[in-house]
Amino acid sequence: MSTNPALPRIGFIGLGVMGAPMAGHLARAGYRLVLHDIDEMAASAVAAETQMPSVATPAAVAADSDIIITMLPTGRHVQEVAFGTSGLASALRPGMLLLDTSSAEPWITQETAQRLAPLGVRMVDAPVSGARWGAEAAELVFMVGGDPADIQRVQPLLERMGRMQFQLGPVGSGHAMKCINNTITAMTFLATCEGLALGKAMGLDPEAMTDVLNVSTGMSWISQTHIRKRITSRQFDDPFKLGLMNKDVGIASELATRAGIPFPLSGAGRELWRAATLSRGADSSVSELGRWVELITGVDITPASVNKGSDGAATVRVARDTVHIDNDRVRVTEWRFAPGAQTGEHVHEFDYVVVPLLDGDLQIDTPDGQSTRVPLRARVPYFRPAGVHHNVINANSYDFAFMEIELR
Repeated sequence: MSTNPALPRIGFIGLGVMGAPMAGHLARAGYRLVLHDIDEMAASAVAAETQMPSVATPAAVAADSDIIITMLPTGRHVQEVAFGTSGLASALRPGMLLLDTSSAEPWITQETAQRLAPLGVRMVDAPVSGARWGAEAAELVFMVGGDPADIQRVQPLLERMGRMQFQLGPVGSGHAMKCINNTITAMTFLATCEGLALGKAMGLDPEAMTDVLNVSTGMSWISQTHIRKRITSRQFDDPFKLGLMNKDVGIASELATRAGIPFPLSGAGRELWRAATLSRGADSSVSELGRWVELITGVDITPASVNKGSDGAATVRVARDTVHIDNDRVRVTEWRFAPGAQTGEHVHEFDYVVVPLLDGDLQIDTPDGQSTRVPLRARVPYFRPAGVHHNVINANSYDFAFMEIELR
């Protein structure tokens, strides 16, 4: 690709799902890029596509750049790139600028900016919304924090990679907005899946319900773009990782704690997202939240035409679990029962932090040999290995830590 020597030289670090297409847009716009990723194969692939050089270290990126863009998992990764071994700092020059498009912790971003300032290097944080499709189509929305003059300097880059930019305040403001946005999305996703599971249990078609939501007050980005494409289709394939959404919700909770702001709803939701992440795996698709809701409710969020038995009746999955509390782990053995069956199919055993009650009693065996029966009508949102707490909320962190049960 041809380059325009009048444009600033751009270093790009982090060439994954988001960074690779973002870098591609800049290369096609005539910017000269220097590429780096910890995954050498990822860097080589983008280098081949853009015909731009890839280098072995962040320091090598800094030595041949005017503006450096990072798209990394966390703020700590950004700091490691900046100040670690063979990091940016060893080759930064006064007048350079770091543009961080990662989804990072605002307080870490502010700390990074403070450490760069004595080197004469400026920083702008500009995390994105729009997912992989937005990166590929240059339709990203940037949430921007920084000095107005610094933001103006990177504006042409943002315009090439996205469709909208919002200037929100000083450095760290963009990352604050990002975690708040993702927390609202996460809570909406959870509520939508729970509602669809409830409706399905009442005999409603989740796809028909989604159509209603999309023209009613329950409408959301989740209902419009995710449910049919990822959940009722049974694809569960959004490229955004479950663990990254859990991370963003955690950032927002920590931000609230640092600000002294009560965060009760999202604090409770954070624990459920933690549970889903432990159950399905941090590297699994964020769509797996829907499958986790199916697990804890015993209801598959499938269209009415799916899961029909030979007699035309819907097949409902029911699970009954024996839960063993073993020091700091909870082991759940899942069984599946066909409608009306007295015996079930043993599916698997797994260590689990949430104790689901789907349909049927639970027997909880404690280390001291005591057993507790939990009846059908109980609800067990999740379990904290430190002990069983009854409807206790930690007033300092608004961190749910309870097992709500009704003993026989």
